[in-house]
Amino acid sequence: RFAPNIADFETWLKNDLQILRNSGFLEVGKSEEAEEVSWREYLTKKNEGGIGRSLYEIQLRQWFRAFREAGRDPRTQIYIVRTEDMHNDVQRTMK
Repeated sequence: RFAPNIADFETWLKNDLQILRNSGFLEVGKSEEAEEVSWREYLTKKNEGGIGRSLYEIQLRQWFRAFREAGRDPRTQIYIVRTEDMHNDVQRTMK
């Protein structure tokens, strides 16, 4: 969902930040396990927030775990591409 104007966009981001706070996700010093619990709480809010959905590390962590549980090595199955690398050299990045 993209906001039609800047005021709506700012409200959308503020709301997402509040949902992240309320879920406990932004608390400093949490264990990985506690962070995952907070992340699941965030996801229950059915929010397609711009901030939360851009936190790729925790989402990748879940994918890596799923691959390991399926008996596969995620390092050989998941290809992570940084935007900077694509921007700088598409051909080399996609080899």
